[in-house]
Amino acid sequence: MWAILGEAPPAGWKPPTARVELFAQKGSGAEPSKPVSSQEGGVTSPPPSYAGEVRNPAGYEVPQMTMDKLQMFSQQIGKPVEITGGNRPESSELGARNNSQHVQKTAADFFVPGQTHLETANQALESKLFHGVGWYEEGYRGPNGEGPHVHVDMRKRDKLAPVAQWGYPATGKLGRIPPLK
Repeated sequence: MWAILGEAPPAGWKPPTARVELFAQKGSGAEPSKPVSSQEGGVTSPPPSYAGEVRNPAGYEVPQMTMDKLQMFSQQIGKPVEITGGNRPESSELGARNNSQHVQKTAADFFVPGQTHLETANQALESKLFHGVGWYEEGYRGPNGEGPHVHVDMRKRDKLAPVAQWGYPATGKLGRIPPLK
């Protein structure tokens, strides 16, 4: 993992031995009662002893790269994440419809139990793991059924381009993700 980043691990650092178990995804070939696991590196700091956990109780189909990034994110923040949305068909009426990163198969919607969506969205931006981050505040419900949740995606972008970000407070006025106070 550190070789990928072009860095040497801190002295005495050892990789975690715990495996992260993900619930089976629709279309993955695994039965819903049998977990599938993901073990990919790429974090920017030594991982804590918490190995991370991505829950997908409804079995949403989520791209593997996005799933791997969610696992790394969970590890970084030291809390589990729970998926509430994944890939959508081109005929979807939700969110940005057929322009959605969900239709492009790069996105997932999720939340972190026990914290606000604003805190989670700020953590997702700070993690630098995702190419797009959207915040839909608790209480927000858009005209096409979107919200409340945090959206992340791995959209195609120039490596120097900033992370795409947007936010919807409960009032529904589109803006940027506000910083935590």
